[in-house]
This record gives sequence, C-alpha cells and structure tokens, in this order.
Amino acid sequence: MEVFPYVSVIVPVYNAEKTVSLLLDSLTHLKYPQSQLELIFVDNGSTDETRAIIARYPALLLEETAVRSSYAARNRGLARARGDVIAFTDADCVVSPDWVMEGVKALTENKADLVGGKVEFSISPGRRASEIFDASSHMGSRELVSSGNGAPTANLFVCASVVQNIGPFPNTVRSGGDMIWTRTAISKGHVLAYAENAVVQHPARYFRELLKKAFRVGTGAPQIARRNKESHFGYLQAAFRSLLPGGFRSLRRRVEGHVGRMENGPFVRVWLVSYAYGILWAGGVFLGYARFVLLSKWRHTGMMAGDRQ
Repeated sequence: MEVFPYVSVIVPVYNAEKTVSLLLDSLTHLKYPQSQLELIFVDNGSTDETRAIIARYPALLLEETAVRSSYAARNRGLARARGDVIAFTDADCVVSPDWVMEGVKALTENKADLVGGKVEFSISPGRRASEIFDASSHMGSRELVSSGNGAPTANLFVCASVVQNIGPFPNTVRSGGDMIWTRTAISKGHVLAYAENAVVQHPARYFRELLKKAFRVGTGAPQIARRNKESHFGYLQAAFRSLLPGGFRSLRRRVEGHVGRMENGPFVRVWLVSYAYGILWAGGVFLGYARFVLLSKWRHTGMMAGDRQ
C-alpha cells in the first residue's frame, strides 16, 4: 500500500488578484490525496481583492502584517503548517497536476531533504524582449541545484525536519532569502536534489516588473554576501562590470538556447533589456552597500556611545 506524506503548500501573496485564482485552480486539481494536503496562503498586506478571491477556495488564509516581506509571510505559514513535507510556490505561478506527487517522489527516490523543481517560463504571443531575457536568464533551478547554490521558493519541497533544524527564513532581506535558506540547509548536511517532473509555470516579466526585480535583487547583495560569507568586493566588482556594455555572444548563446534562433533586430532589443537590467541591478547594489555602510557606522557609533556611559 502506497503511503502519501502529509504536504503543506505555502504561498505568500501581496496584491495578487490578477494571478492568484489561476494558481488556486491548479492547486485544487492536483493528483494527490486531498486528505493528505493543506493549502496555506499568507497575505502580506494586500489592498486589492486578493483575500476575497482566496476565501472562495478550500485554502487556509493567514495574515502577516508586521513585516512586509515574502519571507516573513512564508515564516507565518511555516509556524502553522502541519505537513511532513512543505511545498513552496509563488502567487503568480501555475502548478502542474503532478507537481506535489513528483516533488514527494523526488524526495524519496533521491533520499533528499530538499528538492528544487522545474520552473518553466510562459512567454506571451507578443514575445517581448523583456520576456525573452527573463525566461532565458532567471530561475534556472537545475543549474542552481547542480552547483549547490540553492533553489528558489517558486518551486521548492522541504522535509519538515529541515525546518526544525535550520529555523525560519531570514525575513529582513529584500531578495535572495530562499538562496540563503537553502544554502544554510546544505551547509548543515541536508541533501538537495532536482525534480525535472515537478513543474510550475511562471509568467515571464514585462519590462517594468523586470527592472523592479533587478533593483530589488541588487539592494539585497550586502545581506546575502554577509550571511553566505562571500566577498563584498566581488559583488561591487560585478556591479561596476554591469555598467559597461558587452556580453553579446554569451547572451546570444543563452537566449537562442532557450527560445531558438533570433534575427539581429529582435536580439538587439533583448540585449538592450539585459543592459538596462544590469544597470538597475548595479544601482541596487551600490545603494544596498551605502545603506550597509551607514548602518554599520550607526551601530558602531551607538556602541561607542554606550561604552562612554
């Protein structure tokens, strides 16, 4: 008789009224015993109809209003989850019917503690340059897992014992908390594997959303470097390089490997998007380090003042 572990699916949401119903529809059609499944959505202060939409589905709706962070929202879900396995995805994703079944299967077959699933990007019929760049450049779960760099929470399965061992997500970082968290698990001896057949669809980003992501990710660089004991100089050096135009050949190989051969005109537009992304990312890095230095100086001044008292 096949045994199905109890699975808690955790999704942070914020102003997701345009996408959350598609995710909920896909989650309510999973090929997994419903008695062994709970859906936990954690609202992070939405001001649209997100909560009302979720209330129409068989899902538990929680709130995290103290901290505006998707990682804080995930931690709120973790505190309530009852599953032997915790599955994470995002509010703008759509999961395949076999998503949970394949994720659980990968944990068992690989004797793993964490599993990163496949993230497929959906590109609109207009095939915007920003979408093509996003689809060919981000969330390469297979590469991240195989290199030991972690796995994104857009498609992640974790044994509850891992959470008990390493604790919650860092909820003070703006971006990259999932990489920090999964790398922490790896550093403590937990096994991370990849699940090719546990698939979620993620919409490729339009230009504005892509640049917002670039800046947000950049500002989180100091915290990621500090927590992972990486070189701050390396991030700053990469930021300066991002300000210089270049990278035609490597970008073309990556893009055409993902979407097929491109004519020069459309590819140049993709390259311009990549350059704009690099500039915004670099700006975020510089701002992040400016804040980091000022905060460190403020803390040092406070400690010195305390010593004088």
